[in-house]
Amino acid sequence: KFKKFKFIVARNVLAHVPNINDFVKGFYEILNPEGVATFENPHLLELAKGKQFDTIYHEHFSYLSLISVNEIFKNNGLTIFDVEKIPVHGGSLRYYAQKSDTGRRFVSNRRYCMGLWGQLW
Repeated sequence: KFKKFKFIVARNVLAHVPNINDFVKGFYEILNPEGVATFENPHLLELAKGKQFDTIYHEHFSYLSLISVNEIFKNNGLTIFDVEKIPVHGGSLRYYAQKSDTGRRFVSNRRYCMGLWGQLW
């Protein structure tokens, strides 16, 4: 049996994965019950607002918004408990996730301010 990880970092990988649900489910499987996984990806809304079409690469399978990442994570046992905007790639998002069934971290106010209450942010 493999050891579970307390902290996992995945920077700019979600766009490169052809089967994103299987990939995210793998993070659920290897994450410690109270562990944290961080993910970063270029933010779809910033890409569109800034007309940054030169940042679209043929090897990317997807471009994701906060809402789409939230749904993918939710469907695979993870909950985003915090999110922040970062300047990488003209505007990216960094997500902090935990297991939905065992995570103990409170959902930050920043997560709600950034749009998981109905805005397409």
